[in-house]
This record gives sequence, structure tokens and C-alpha cells, in this order.
Amino acid sequence: MMERRLTTNSLFHDDEEAKKEREQIYVPLALVERKKTDKRKEEEEYSPDRGSELYEPEYEEKQRFQHSAFLQQILQQGQGKTQGRRIALIGEPGAGKTTLLQKIADWIEEQKLGLPLWVPLADLAPGGSLQDFDSYLLKRWLPRAVSEDRVERDFKQQFERQQVWLLLDGVDEVATSGVETLGSIAKQLVGWVGKARVVLTCRLNVWQADANALSNFETFRLLDFDYPQQVHRFIDNWFADKDKRKRLQEELAKAEKSRIQDLVKNPLRLALLCYTWLLNEGDLPETQAGLYAQFVDRFYHWKSNLKHFEIRKQKQRDLNQALGELALADIDSRRGRFRLREDFVCEKLGDADDESSLCYVALQLGWLNQVGVVAESPDEKVYAFYHATFEEYFAALAVSDWHFFLNHLPENVADGNYRVFKSQWKQVILLWLGRKDVDDVRKEEFISALVDFDDNTGRDFYGFRTLFLAAAGIAEFKECSRADEIVGQVGFVFFSDVQQKLLGWYNEIERAARVALGETAVAALVELIRTSCGRAVAALVELIRTSQCDYTRGQAADSLGEIGQGKDIAIAALVELIRTSQCDYTRGQAADSLGEIGQGKDTAIAALVELIRTSQSDYIRRRAADSLGKIGQGNDTAIAALVELIGSSQSDYTRRQAAESLEKIGQGNDTAIAALVELIGSSQSDYTRRQAAESLEKIGQGNDTAIAALVELIGTSQSEDTLRQVVKSLGIIGRGNDKAIAALMELIGNFQSKYTLRWAVKSLGEIVREPQMPKLVSALKDYLSDETYKNDPRLFNECYTIIRKCAQTLPYPIFHQAWHNLPTSPPVTQTLEQQLTNIRTQHQHIPLLCIDAEILETETTETAIAQTLCELISTTALPEADYPEVNDAPQLRKHLRALAKQQGRSGLVILMHNCGPQPKIQQFCRKIANIAHIAWITETPLEPPLRGFAPSQEDLAGAIASWLQELGIDG
Repeated sequence: MMERRLTTNSLFHDDEEAKKEREQIYVPLALVERKKTDKRKEEEEYSPDRGSELYEPEYEEKQRFQHSAFLQQILQQGQGKTQGRRIALIGEPGAGKTTLLQKIADWIEEQKLGLPLWVPLADLAPGGSLQDFDSYLLKRWLPRAVSEDRVERDFKQQFERQQVWLLLDGVDEVATSGVETLGSIAKQLVGWVGKARVVLTCRLNVWQADANALSNFETFRLLDFDYPQQVHRFIDNWFADKDKRKRLQEELAKAEKSRIQDLVKNPLRLALLCYTWLLNEGDLPETQAGLYAQFVDRFYHWKSNLKHFEIRKQKQRDLNQALGELALADIDSRRGRFRLREDFVCEKLGDADDESSLCYVALQLGWLNQVGVVAESPDEKVYAFYHATFEEYFAALAVSDWHFFLNHLPENVADGNYRVFKSQWKQVILLWLGRKDVDDVRKEEFISALVDFDDNTGRDFYGFRTLFLAAAGIAEFKECSRADEIVGQVGFVFFSDVQQKLLGWYNEIERAARVALGETAVAALVELIRTSCGRAVAALVELIRTSQCDYTRGQAADSLGEIGQGKDIAIAALVELIRTSQCDYTRGQAADSLGEIGQGKDTAIAALVELIRTSQSDYIRRRAADSLGKIGQGNDTAIAALVELIGSSQSDYTRRQAAESLEKIGQGNDTAIAALVELIGSSQSDYTRRQAAESLEKIGQGNDTAIAALVELIGTSQSEDTLRQVVKSLGIIGRGNDKAIAALMELIGNFQSKYTLRWAVKSLGEIVREPQMPKLVSALKDYLSDETYKNDPRLFNECYTIIRKCAQTLPYPIFHQAWHNLPTSPPVTQTLEQQLTNIRTQHQHIPLLCIDAEILETETTETAIAQTLCELISTTALPEADYPEVNDAPQLRKHLRALAKQQGRSGLVILMHNCGPQPKIQQFCRKIANIAHIAWITETPLEPPLRGFAPSQEDLAGAIASWLQELGIDG
């Protein structure tokens, strides 16, 4: 009864290799129940790298379902408010709605759950109005579906017995008005037809037009694929040739393909990519423009197979031009990009309801789609391009003359045009340079204008930006006659002896170039240099050997660290530079670069070891030690040098660096462990002892000497931060060790603060064995009190979890004796908590956020630190509000500004406790210090703008009050 061809998408059945059964090509999608309508503002900014976010409406997510769970729980078991009888599957164009509906039809037949009736709603509305369901089913569907004669009454009885599943595909294809369509369907689901179970598919924007019309439906939204897992699975299913699909996945993973990665999260667009790969026999077009051109052609070809979307070539060209002009106007405007108001679209393309207008055609084809409404005017729609990157491509198609990007008028700059210096035009420029229909002569003219640009300042502030843009451009215009010259000039900027003349403003040039190009373009430039016939590495090596300028040699060494991976001549040049240069700056740069490209190379390791032993500069020795930590894994010579450095250096900073490197390369090495133990015993710096303890945690698993050193440190350290680190480390390396368990048990009875107690309990839970369990039960049982739960729920939960673990291990009589016969453990010390409470009470008028930052302590990457801080600050300031996903300091600064503004403040004051200010956390916090005043309760000395307050000081509250007064915000 069901047609077995995969949907109406010709992409899946035009080519022999692409002929796929649904079981083979189908990738399960998560489903989510929608509750809210879209409330986004037109002015919001969106990155084309994440253009799919335009199609993510605001909704309340109740539950996500994998494919099999949805079939079983919702459709088979009848869970949910409609008991699986009224289901709406909504999503954007190409989201896989029809494919999923056909999969459901197959599943109904396989499970023998009833009779699935497939109804393409476009067949019911040839004139734009919906036919009667009953008439269609009896007079058109039934005669085509069955071969033998059946009486009408028998067919209706199937509905009456609730055996029929009515599968309505493409509500959005019935009419342009969502209200009319949904209302018409609601009126028809009555009588014997209304007895059927109904599953329908609909575009999101049509459903949002009047969700109340079918309010008795339970709504589920198809999500995009995730990248890379589901995208890779789709590719695996598409191609029979393993090599072909692997190469596509590798091509897609390249940094410069970030836009494409987001683009193909949509199943249809991913199918377009696979088909393009198929047509090119395992290669993508050389330029981005070529790839998008094939996308567009294939999109039109697919639509032309659907008669109601047929569009001739001339009409395609006219539409492309009109969409390009719309895109140019949007990118050039000062509004938020990519969200297009209805009046703006209609001004450029004509009335959306006029079937003769290009706007109507664009909407019917799906080049434009509704993504919401105007916040201040809910009756006005907001549209977006099929994906933000297509907007950039159509914009590039509409530019006929390169002077649109740059028209330099030195005598009258105000009348010139300088879009090349605006970041939003960079991708459009690259796409324009990749167009096949643009004459090479015009491209040459444009590249020359970029390379030869003179800003008439004598310093060429803007010339470097246009040079970098030209360098990125020749990757798209590979036939450029000045390509070698451009590579050479870029090399000059980075590597030339003349650089010594640029001291004082070179870094500013580099920053400006990165702003103009973005990090991806800089990476592409490095790739361009790397692949330019190997000349770049050779030129840098020669520069190191011949230049008399140490600054230049240092810069060349630094650049070899970027592009010299796997090049023996690069490593040899850096080794020679370390041995011959008398300049610490140059040797330091060479050491850093060896750490990037010298992995496993004995000559590189030997040079770094020699540098550690011969340099008189602790700074240089630290850099060499850091590099050894990157390339000396398991190398005895490297480990010995770091051990020697710990013993010989008088600098605690240097010894800490050596310890940190040992933790990376000295796993299980007795010599390395002994050196760290010695460092704990000999150093007078608590910070250094903490670093050594942390390093032992990484390499000293089960080592008695390491455990004994940590146990001794518990008894001798006066630092709360050091004590917590030692307790944490014992919980990792001391499993089953009697001394470690005994030390932690003793600490429970003599803890300095509840934070130390909590860590000791947590670590004991990791390492305790059965013989020690009775004592542990006795020591912890009194913390399972209402008072503990009220004052410190985390301590209560830790104790409960460990005691429950003991109860599952110990014989009941032993557990019973331990529980009832041992004395009550000491009361919880509340000193620090009381002081924090007093501080908050005394300064309620100040935006002082006291944050328990324990979960931050172990974070080491900028992304993790940024997100954890965002969560801690946001939930402390506004516990009920949502907080965004942030990846770096600039994103967090933006959020904190908004948070402060929301509270009517110019900035925030943050006081963190229960977290040692690790170096990487300090470094990150300095990046947000212009938005927030940040202090720690810690024994560790901190440098401005950060502030530290010792928890043991007599008047902690008074010290913090004085700090607030210094800041001028004490009310």
C-alpha cells in the first residue's frame, strides 16, 4: 500500500549510488514538544557560522525523544496528553518531516497496529482550498489503494474501530495562509473521519500562525542533526565507497569549513552536499562559490521535479539577482543581520501574496522562510534566507563591479567606498572572487587594488589589512598572477629583517589584521604559506642562519613553530639557534617552537635539556621546561633534567613549572615522583607545594612514597587551599592505602573548615576499604542530621552516599554496632559561613555576589572556565533566570554587562570562596576585571586587579568592607 521510494526528494533516487531505502539512509532525529511562540527581536545579531540558529524558535522543551522511544512511548503506548491520537510533527524546510512520516507508516504496518492512510495534502488543494476529507478518501484514495472491490461501509468501519492512522503530509503546501489551513483541517476531523488517529507534518511558521486552531494536537519539533555524530552517520549511510565518505568527512572537518558544518545540519542541505560530492567524484569544487553554485543548481533541479515548484532558467536568474539585491541591502544596513522584516522583503521582491511576484516564488521555493514576527508588531512577519550563508552567496552574485567593495578616492576619501574594511563583507568578497562568471581581468584588478592600497598615512595602517584580505582572496582566485608576490609580501610582514623598523607598532598591525580577517582567515593564511611549494619553511630556516638581528631570528623561530610540523630542517634550525644565540629572547622563542613541532625528536629534547642546564635565566629555563612537558613523554633524559631543575633552581616559579611538566611526562616514574616528594618537603611556598601535590595526583597512583608525602603535608600545612588539594590528591592516588585512609579519618575529627571536611569525606568515599568502613560509619553518622542538611546539604549528601556504600558492603551486625556504639563526632564549624552571611547582610545595598566556586577549581581551559563562571555568577545574581552558553572572556563580558544593567548597576562585585585561585583562573579573571571587581577568600597572595582575603584573619568582614570602600561603592 505504501510507496517504497524515499519521499519526493529526487536527490535520493536520481543517481544509482544514491538510491537508498529509508532504513539505510534514515538517521533518527530528536523530537521536542513546543509550547511557546517565537519572540526574537529583529535587531539580534547572528553569525553566519551558526546560521541555523535563525530557525531555532524559543520554546519550552518538555522532553526529547530518540526515534525508537518516540514510536514506542508516544505512538504505541499512547503516552502524552492526546494518548498518541493527535500528533503534529513540525520543522523547517528539509528537516526530514516527510521522511519521518513515511518511516512511521512503515512502522505501523510492521507492528500490525492498524491501517496507515498516506495523504499528501497538496493533492487535496489543487486550487488552494482544501477538499473534503471524506470525499477524497472514498472517491480518490480508496480506489487507488486497494485492488479488490470493497464496500464503502466496510471502509468506514475501520475508522469507527479506530484502526486507521491518517497520515497528513505537508500542511504548509495547502495554502499560503496558515490560519485558513489549520482551521480547515480542524473542521474536517469530525464524524467517522475524526475517529482516525492523525499524524501530520507542517512547517514551523505555518504552525505558529495559529497553533490554537489545532490545540488538541500534541506538538513535536524535528531538530537539526548534531555535528559531527549524526552528520557523519548520514554520510556513512549515503556512500557505499568507504574511502569516498571518509574523505568527505575529513574535508568537512577542516577549520575553514565551519560555515558548511553548520549548513549541513539540515538533512536536505546535507543531501545536497553528498550529491555534490558524488557529482565531483569525491572532490568538492575548488572555491566556496563553486560549491554554493552547485547547491543552488541542485536545489532548483529538485524543486523542478515537483510540478507546482517548476521554474524556468530565466526566472531562476531573475530570482537569484533579486535575492542578491535583497541580501546586499540587508548586509549593508545597520539593522541586525539575516532577520528580514516583511515590509523590507516586499519592498525588494514584491508582495508575498502576489503569485506573479518574485517574493511569492522565493517563499514557495523555500529560499526565504518565515522565522518569527516583529516583536513590537506581531502581525508583521520576519523572514530569513534558507541559511545565512546562502544570503552571502546571493549577495556575491549581485555584485557586478569590484568597486562596490573598494573605490579609493585619495583626494576625496569621504566620497569613496571602503566596504573591504567592514568584517561583514569579507565572506561576500571571497565568494565574489570565486565566481566563475566574473572575468579574471576584473578579479586581477581588485586584487591589485588591495595589494597596492595606500592609506596616505606613511604608516600603512590599512594597507596591511587589504594585503591580508588579498592573501585570503587568492585561495578563492587561484589563477591570480600576483599570488607569489602576495605570499612574499605576507612573509615580509612576518619574517623580514626590516621588521626591526616596525618595533612599537608591529603588534598593532597584527591585531588589526586579525580583526579584519578573523582567526579562521589567519589560519587559512598560515595554511597558504605552508603549502606554497615548501618555500616558507626553507625561507625561515635561511633567515635564522643569515640574519644578524636577534629579534628577527626570534620571530622566524616563532613562525617555524606554526608551520614547521614534521619538517626536520625546521627542528634542526631551532636546535642550532638555541646552541648559538646569545639572546635569551631568541632562545626562548626557539624553545617554545620546539615544544610545538619536536614531539618525540631526540635532538629537540636534547637541545631543551641543554638549555635548562646552561641558561642563567630562570625565565628561559621555565620555557624549556614547559616545552619538555609537551614533547618528552616517557623520555628519561627529559625527566632527569626536570628533576635536576627542581633540585637546583632557587625560583619557586621555575620549580612549579618543572613539576607541572613532570606530571605530563613522568607517569609512574619513580625518579619524577621522588623529586615531587622532595619539592613538597623543601619548598617554603604553599603554592609550590600545592602544585607538587597536584602533579603527584597525576603520576603517583598507588605509590607509597607519594602517599606518605601527602599524608605528612596534611599534618604540616597551615594553608586551607593546600590542605584541600592534598585531600583531593589522596582521594585519587590513595585507594586502599591504610595511611591515606587513617590521615583522612583523623582530618575528619580535626578539620579546619567545612570545605576541608567535605573534601575529606569525598576522598574517603573513593579510597576506603571494608576494614575501615565501621570507623567511617561511626565518624560520619552524626552528619546525617536535620541541622547538617539545612546548613550544608552537600556535606549531608556526601556522607549519606558513603554510609550507604558501607551498608551495601558490611554485614549488618558490624554496621549496626558501628552506628550505635561510637560517640558523636564534633559539631560542624560555621565560622567562615557565618562571616559570609554577615558580609551579605551588612552590604545588601551593594551587588556583592558571594559565590561558592568549588566546581571551578578543577577547570583548566578557557571555555570551561568561562561557562562555569557564567553559571555561578548568573545563578547567584538571578537564580530563576536562564544563562547563555559562553566560550571565552569577550562573550562572558557581554553577558555580565547585560546582567549588571538588568540590576541597575554599572558593574558587579564578586567574592569567591571554596576555590583556590589557580593561575589559569586568575589569568581569565583578569580579562573580565573591567566588568567585575573580583576577590577570593584564600591564603594565596593575589596581584591587582584581583584581591585576596585570608580566611583566618581576625576581621574578615571588616577587611572586605574596607575593600568595598576603596572601590567607592560602599553606599
